[in-house]
Amino acid sequence: MHRKRLSGAQYKKAAREKEEREKKAINQTIKLDKFLFVKNIDDANQTNVNSRHSSSTVLDQSNDVIPTDGVEINNVISSSESEFPNLTAEEINKLIPTDNVEISVITSNSEPETPNLTTKEIIHGTISTPESCYILESSFSFNKIFWTVNEHARDYFSINGFDVNIYKNCDFINSKLESRCMTKNMFERLLPNGEKIERFWLVYSESTGKAFCGPCFFFSSRNDESYLSTQGFNDWKNAQSRFKQHECSTNHIQSLITMKTRANLSDRIDKKLFSQLEDEISYWKNILRRVVAVIKSLSSRGLPFRGQNEVIGSVHNGNFLMAIELVAQFDPFLAQHISRYGNPGSGHTSYLSSTIYEDIMQLMANKIIHTIVDQIKKCKYFSLIIDSTPDITHIDQLSFIVRYVYEGIPVERFIQFIPSCGHKANDMKKAVLDTLESLDISINDFRGQAYDTANNMSGRYNGLQAKIKELNNLAVYIPCAAHSLNLVGTHAVQCSNEAAQLFLHVQHLYTFFSGSTHRWKILMFNLKSESKTLKRLSGTRWSSRDDACVSLNDSWDEILKTLSLLENDNSEPAETRNEASGLRKKFEKLETTFMAIFWGFILNRLNAVSKKLQSVEIDITVVLELYDSLINLILSQRDNFDEFEKKAILRAQIKEYKTTISIKKKRTIPYDESRQDDVQLTGRNHFRINTYLTIIDKLNNELQKRREAYKYFCEPFSFINTLKNMKQNEISEKAKKLCKIYKTDIDYEEFEHELLHFRSLLISKYNEEKFTALKLLEIIYKNDLKSVFPNIEIILRIYISTPATNCTAERSFSSLKRIKTYLRSKLGKEKLNSLAILSIESEMTQEIQFEDNSKFCGKKSKTQTNEIVYFFTLFFYIIFICCIIIRKYEFLSLISCFCFFIIL
Repeated sequence: MHRKRLSGAQYKKAAREKEEREKKAINQTIKLDKFLFVKNIDDANQTNVNSRHSSSTVLDQSNDVIPTDGVEINNVISSSESEFPNLTAEEINKLIPTDNVEISVITSNSEPETPNLTTKEIIHGTISTPESCYILESSFSFNKIFWTVNEHARDYFSINGFDVNIYKNCDFINSKLESRCMTKNMFERLLPNGEKIERFWLVYSESTGKAFCGPCFFFSSRNDESYLSTQGFNDWKNAQSRFKQHECSTNHIQSLITMKTRANLSDRIDKKLFSQLEDEISYWKNILRRVVAVIKSLSSRGLPFRGQNEVIGSVHNGNFLMAIELVAQFDPFLAQHISRYGNPGSGHTSYLSSTIYEDIMQLMANKIIHTIVDQIKKCKYFSLIIDSTPDITHIDQLSFIVRYVYEGIPVERFIQFIPSCGHKANDMKKAVLDTLESLDISINDFRGQAYDTANNMSGRYNGLQAKIKELNNLAVYIPCAAHSLNLVGTHAVQCSNEAAQLFLHVQHLYTFFSGSTHRWKILMFNLKSESKTLKRLSGTRWSSRDDACVSLNDSWDEILKTLSLLENDNSEPAETRNEASGLRKKFEKLETTFMAIFWGFILNRLNAVSKKLQSVEIDITVVLELYDSLINLILSQRDNFDEFEKKAILRAQIKEYKTTISIKKKRTIPYDESRQDDVQLTGRNHFRINTYLTIIDKLNNELQKRREAYKYFCEPFSFINTLKNMKQNEISEKAKKLCKIYKTDIDYEEFEHELLHFRSLLISKYNEEKFTALKLLEIIYKNDLKSVFPNIEIILRIYISTPATNCTAERSFSSLKRIKTYLRSKLGKEKLNSLAILSIESEMTQEIQFEDNSKFCGKKSKTQTNEIVYFFTLFFYIIFICCIIIRKYEFLSLISCFCFFIIL
């Protein structure tokens, strides 16, 4: 009877045969993981590769060949069975140390040579096209690159040679053998006449501790078995004699001749191709250089780039293309480029599109940010200046400014605008900490903070300054001296009705004349030619009040005359005549005239001090001195009422005070009081006591109160300014107090000794009795005394890096209004910050070199290439899996080869 089903043994045998057939088919197919990314390959032991003259021979296999921790490297390794008969692709992969490195490995039986790139090019992506891959930019080092012997490496070293200075500065500790090691003297050949010639051919491998002959390694014949050209030389006892023998050998001389001949481009077969490639690279670099120059000019001035269209020749194509067209009128090279590549449309390279200059702007902004951060880290100590304002779209923008001392000079740098971070202290604290973390700046080096006097910023317990102090108690809060001075004037005006009415009248006067071109024309006709026009008041800028008082006092009689003309002109509307009459009567009063003269004097002094406080170079000691000078000035005017009154009487139309000509109402007195104790004040005394002296006392009290904040900070540092006149015991006592505050920054004993030494230097070389902190720091830097007085330099740097005002943040708001306008209201955060930093830090923008932006083309090319590779890799991977599922193994080899060529 015939069995319908197979036995168990037969089933097992059939299964084994099927499994063997599948394994055989899979083994004959190139695996997909050979050309996909392989992550976290373990480091292998060092392996010697003997087939040196193959097209991809590995020279140095040590673990420090490619120092690329955490860096993604897309390197191509050429290999074939004929070139590597004893190595598999996996063994070749193990030759490369890859600690947290992603490597794309491609293998094939017929692979074209692929250039080896420098570490700089691999990391930053400066190679933009396959044709330019072999034009390498920086010297190879045995410990900094994975060398392969191929045509591209030979081209590079033939043209650029071997940089001996790199190897001279290597650490020769690995070359130690039997108490001898390689020395710098071995890189020089001593001639019989005593002259020395540099051995430009000698290179040193720091990882293996051996010396090699570069030209022989790349260009010697196959029968050259010299250690200098194969395994490396380390017989240091006989090094000089061996090197001399090698220099005179036939193989070495022939290798040098081959190398020099190859370096001569005119004798090469591919000279035309090389020349064409160089011309193409030079062409686009010249175009990019002109584009960068236009971008720098427009961005540093805060001008918009784009227009209604991007058509060259259109009058609505924006400032960028307009500037390009303007330059092209005087630059035939750029004019020819526009004629060839102008208006190419999407997908064509011209370097004139909006996407190109936006990428360049972003690179330039990042370059400035990196430069600022590097300077901060170098200088260590820094302070923050923060303020906010709404933009044109009513989004609150927080301006982030950093102040530090760079090379002895205080600088304040804009970092960015932070949108919609909130007005609460905790929200602003989070924004500050997140920004510092993104910039990799330590908050432990935070030494000062300057904000305005709003409660959410200056609050002693719940303000931003208190929240920051919880993290770093050395971050001293300094209220903005300029804002404080404005508040002094504001509070002084609010304490007196006469002062408040004066500024209301001034604003009313400006509104009356500016509201009509007819009235403004009459006013300008009556004013003197050299007179200043009327100015309006500003709610935040008190300098505008000074300007308004100056223009009013200079043209007082002319303004009253114009008001009288308008009042008596029957052709004017009744409303205009009545308003002119009311203004005239107000300004004819003695009290108004007195207040105008008095506040003109006060505001002139406050405005002069305010402008001085807005300087970046000012320090807290100068702020304290200016506040003291204002206090003394205000007190000196307490007894100067008569002088102001005389000037007011000469100008006023009404010569009496209001309270004098009015009937005083008698006070009803109780039965137990009498009228003989009543003091009857005249109009003059009433105005002097209740108005003039009240304003003087209010100004004095406000200045004294706000002065204390600066005195508290300056007191520990104040002795440095008068160091020249202090005794030794006083210096020791003051230094001890200062060291208690900054005990983590300076050493007390060294600081005290440096102070005594520095005092002797000041006495012997300088005649001044008192020095500012900035002057003392200038002395240290100018005479290169930083190493002599390091602790003094640290203290001065901390003191000067503490800001006195936040005026730089206020100035950034002006740039914000110029950049984000009604027509540019949809600017995103990144683009707004890029334009803002290029405009605000315009000096740094102009210093950016073209080479700093030339890598953007490589960046874009790399991005586009990676997108294509990822797409095709995913596509063929899906097909590969499908073939395995449906068991169509005969298609795997074809799909793998096709995928390999697509990725190449």
